[in-house]
Amino acid sequence: MTYFVTILGVVLIATALRDIFHELFHPSGSGSASDALTRIVWRVFRRLARYFPAALSLAGPTAIVVVITAWTVLLVTGWSLVYLPHLPDKFLFAAGLDPSTQGGFVDAFYLSFVTLATLGFGDITPTSDWLRMLIPLEALLGFVLLTASITWVLSLYPALTRQSALAHETRLFIEAERETGIGFGDLNEAAAQTLNRLAGQLILVHSDLTQFSIAYYFHDRGERTSLPANISYLARLAEQGGKSNSAVVRLEAVVLRKALDDFAQTLAKDFLNLSSASTGDILTAYARDHLKEQNSIEAKT
Repeated sequence: MTYFVTILGVVLIATALRDIFHELFHPSGSGSASDALTRIVWRVFRRLARYFPAALSLAGPTAIVVVITAWTVLLVTGWSLVYLPHLPDKFLFAAGLDPSTQGGFVDAFYLSFVTLATLGFGDITPTSDWLRMLIPLEALLGFVLLTASITWVLSLYPALTRQSALAHETRLFIEAERETGIGFGDLNEAAAQTLNRLAGQLILVHSDLTQFSIAYYFHDRGERTSLPANISYLARLAEQGGKSNSAVVRLEAVVLRKALDDFAQTLAKDFLNLSSASTGDILTAYARDHLKEQNSIEAKT
């Protein structure tokens, strides 16, 4: 029984560490357990949004809290199971604590929690040499978890800002075309610079989404800064640029179209569970998943 409990604890610790590594340090930025939790949070908040539309904007922040809490619970529980078979025999209890009444799971969980939190009250201390080595190791992991989680959050918000900036610029093009009646195809070769810039921004947003998959679940309530609501217009720009008489504009239009295709395929594979769908259909599903209607305009004749 002792070996079973210890092995179970090690499995929980390894599961948490693997998920933390893949989510925070791996280039793909995707942990299987954290991804599953995030999808569950998203589905719950989408249902709530039917009655309280503003609730969906809380899905992303809530998902971060849920994921970090899950990592903490896995680590604390795992280390508790490692300590449990050795309580109270291989631990020294502070005055006022009766060893004969201590040693249950609550004490093991308490010891693990204060150690992971690097509090170190010292009321329960190990006497075995190998346990004395494990306690600082758990404290070190707790410190790493804390700093890595803070870094994760601080790195995520610039990615969300870049996403909103791309959406805002795209929306301004929509409004400018509606107001002036000037289509993108009417512009001269200076349009190539615009297409190049938009493609570069989209590639960066795509890279952010690959690194921070949780960014998908941040819902922007504003129409002007919502990428799901406005991204389809980039496809319109690429289409118009592809009909230009300028070879440079046509070239940059192809680059933008391919960047859109790559972005759409990532959405389809990692978030929307779509297969064999066109880029337009994927972008439409992207907007609907965020409860948005795509902002577009009629093609110029």
